[in-house]
Amino acid sequence: MAMLICAYPELVEPIVAKLKANGIADTDSLRTSHTYRSTGRYLRLHDKFGVWLGVPLRAWRDSGGITPLWMRIDRSEEFSGINNQEWNQIESVFGHKVKGNEDSKFIPIRLKLGVERESVIDYAVEQIGSMAKKLEEAMRKPPADPSSVLRS
Repeated sequence: MAMLICAYPELVEPIVAKLKANGIADTDSLRTSHTYRSTGRYLRLHDKFGVWLGVPLRAWRDSGGITPLWMRIDRSEEFSGINNQEWNQIESVFGHKVKGNEDSKFIPIRLKLGVERESVIDYAVEQIGSMAKKLEEAMRKPPADPSSVLRS
C-alpha cells in the first residue's frame, strides 16, 4: 500500500504536462502545493478556471477510496474564475460526483487499473479535458459590450 500512496502523487506532473501539451491547461505563475494531508499543483484550465489537481488524503478516505486523484475548485472568483452565481451550478455541471463544502468542491479523477502508466495518464487527461469543456460551456459569459470599453 505504501508504494501505491507514493506512486499516486507522481502522476500529477505527467498529467499536467500532457494537459499543457494539449492546450487545455497552463501553470504560468502557479505552484505546486504540499501539506501533510495532500500533494498536488495548481493549474489553469482554458486560461480561465483555476483548479488544484492532486492527492488529497482526506477526500480520498471520505469517498470510500474511490480514487486518490481529485480536482479541487475553490470558491475564490479571483483564482477559480467562477462567480457566486456560477458557483451554485458546480454540482449540476459535474453531477453526483462532486464532494466538498461551501468553500471547495472536489471532483474525482478515476484511474484505470491494470494498465500501463501511460494509459492511466491518458485516461486522467481525457477526464480533465472533458471537465474543462463542461466548465467552459456552463460558465460561458457573454462578451463585454465593446462600446462600454470605448466610453471608459
